[in-house]
Amino acid sequence: PVKMLERAKQKAETDYYGEPFPTSACIIDLNRCSLVFDDISTLLLGLTTFINKVKYYQSGNVIGIVRLKNSFKEYVKEAQYADIKLNVVIKGKANNIIGEVQFLLNTMKEYKARAHALYNIQRQEEYIENSVRKILPSLLDTKNQLWVAALLDDVKSLCKLMVYRNKTVEYLLNTHNVFDESIVHGICKKNNIRALQFLQGLDEKLLVKKLFHKSKTSMCALNYTAEYGSSSMALKLLRMAGVQRVMQDDPDQLYPFLCCVFPNGCRNNNGFVERVLSILDIDTDRLVQFLSHEVKMPDDYKTRKQVRDVRWCFTSLLGFAAGWALRLHGLQKVAELVGEKLFCEHVFYQDALGLSPVVKAIRFNLDAAQYLFSYDVVKERCVKDRDVLFQILVSLTFKFFKPTDEVVAYVLDTLNVDEAMLKEMQAFKCSSHWDGHRKTYFDNAAWSAKWWEH
Repeated sequence: PVKMLERAKQKAETDYYGEPFPTSACIIDLNRCSLVFDDISTLLLGLTTFINKVKYYQSGNVIGIVRLKNSFKEYVKEAQYADIKLNVVIKGKANNIIGEVQFLLNTMKEYKARAHALYNIQRQEEYIENSVRKILPSLLDTKNQLWVAALLDDVKSLCKLMVYRNKTVEYLLNTHNVFDESIVHGICKKNNIRALQFLQGLDEKLLVKKLFHKSKTSMCALNYTAEYGSSSMALKLLRMAGVQRVMQDDPDQLYPFLCCVFPNGCRNNNGFVERVLSILDIDTDRLVQFLSHEVKMPDDYKTRKQVRDVRWCFTSLLGFAAGWALRLHGLQKVAELVGEKLFCEHVFYQDALGLSPVVKAIRFNLDAAQYLFSYDVVKERCVKDRDVLFQILVSLTFKFFKPTDEVVAYVLDTLNVDEAMLKEMQAFKCSSHWDGHRKTYFDNAAWSAKWWEH
């Protein structure tokens, strides 16, 4: 008979649990039949006749044989149930399917009927051995369930952990992963509003503490939301009374947070920055004070990457807006908020990689470069400050993200760079680590030839 759906599902979950997905593709006996014989000689005769009929297309919709399985080989070694199975191709109107034809002896049929109940018990044992025992540890892993519920914004599952597993809100919020992140980090990354409101209702004070907890990546959940998450999620967190108190009392928390707010606002241009400044009651004077704040950077580069130096962060922000964001409104927004003087001053500050916003704009975004050079102060310093000019010329020869010929021509024309100035730059001793690039680029004959083309 045709295999029932329930049995087919069970077989896919038990017999073929270790096979690649989808395991249901391994079931090739949905359509099946049995041919019963009294003795082995007539069975072999029937098998031979069937194979020949299929071979010469005399078997109706059965048009091919794809597999033969002979269990009599095991019967010779040890007396047990045995038959011969042929998996055949059955022709259909639109698609073909694989079916099964069993050749078995009458005695084996009787044995099979009596052993069927025992076979069911054996199948259940195999299912428990192969499936349940492997799934059970994950079902009992409350930490894993906690993270799954938090990332899926599943408030019901969070409630079940507290009710049925007797877990407290402290357990929910103090369980960290290998990166020392609590579920608050995951909730903020996924913008899961419902889970956030659930935790806020349980213990807002502890939630605020976890929002400012720094993981091994040196970024707290609140700052992550401000830079990478949705604006609505960040504003909701910022309106919490506990969060505002921390921002007002602790500049070390406020400054990194604002450094994360600016890139988000530059990317989306949705008034996010203005709303944050309004909630925190930050006017232009305080913003200028914030952007002028400096923190000593560690000498070790690996440590330096994980430290949110405010001045460095603002420089990275300008570089982001100038180069990577590819959106001119990012630079225009920053210039509008901080004023022309501070803006023009910061576009020359270098980040941890030694790249200033001017250099990034030239490398990645011609519109941004044109906007920066529209300020006479910026253009004048690029020409007079030999360190800056050296960095700009070297950046035009980078192997990665190499500027286009249009950008090269624009920079040379705008800064009035001629042959004499290029020769001067070849002998120039840069005061920064950029001097290490001089031998690589300026002494290269092919590099020099490229410049004479322009």
